[in-house]
Amino acid sequence: DEFLHLVKGKNLGLGRRRRQAFRQLLKETVEFIVPYKYTYQNEYSCSPPPLFMIFLSCLQTVIFIYNSIQEIGNIGLYEPVPYCSHLIYNPNSRGEIWRYLTYSLVHSGLFHVSFNILIQLILGVPLEMVNGWYRVALVYMSGVLAGSLWTSIVKPGVFLSGGSGGVYALIMSHLATVIMNHREMPHPCIRVLIIVLVALTDIIVYLYETVILGQPTKPISYPAHIAGAISGLFVGVVCLKHLSWDRRQRYIWWGSMVAYSVLMLVSLMWNLADQSHFVKLNFSFNCSENKIMI
Repeated sequence: DEFLHLVKGKNLGLGRRRRQAFRQLLKETVEFIVPYKYTYQNEYSCSPPPLFMIFLSCLQTVIFIYNSIQEIGNIGLYEPVPYCSHLIYNPNSRGEIWRYLTYSLVHSGLFHVSFNILIQLILGVPLEMVNGWYRVALVYMSGVLAGSLWTSIVKPGVFLSGGSGGVYALIMSHLATVIMNHREMPHPCIRVLIIVLVALTDIIVYLYETVILGQPTKPISYPAHIAGAISGLFVGVVCLKHLSWDRRQRYIWWGSMVAYSVLMLVSLMWNLADQSHFVKLNFSFNCSENKIMI
């Protein structure tokens, strides 16, 4: 009882503001001596080590080097596009369903592969240290799958390569962790600000290239970015760790589950049912030069 009276500070002759300051000082002192077990930063761990993102990045690097060996002298920031790869998403090979995922393993040019790998390591490794490899893998692959399915609907005649759908899923999954764990995080607004800055940069670049320059200077599939980001947000809410549960968080969890299920079912049904939407392109490959012959 004496300790409770001390915490409340009512019998100390202090005003309301001083009592609040006293309680805050007491709270910080207790957390310094006995760390609060639900703080998000206490969840970071290297046991087991975060190997998924590292392994994935190494695999993407090896495949890029393999494809580049065949294109010595023709390697640039945004080329060559590995049209002849059995991993790339090819609109004329929609029946080869592995391409909806494996396109994330091949990249078009030095900037493409280096940027994606850098971002996914910066964002993915800390996420994996908290949530484990399988949760991060679900988030990443959901973004990759959503990116290919919705790109095939919005732009049915384009090839698709690179892990950008998965990368944007990782970006938005950090927002999902803030939504579900903001009370256990120090400075959650900083995390949100970083996510907003990354998203705004991509939007501004797209608007500048399409509105001012007339067309994009490099081949970027923005439907894959958007679909991957939305998928990462919803799957992040559903799959990543929640350090506490209340009614509001349960509503958000169920809303995310339903929204993601609807979006994926719509894209799957559209791809399966409306075959007239997907007209095959008339071209042939010159795989010795990795070029399309129209």
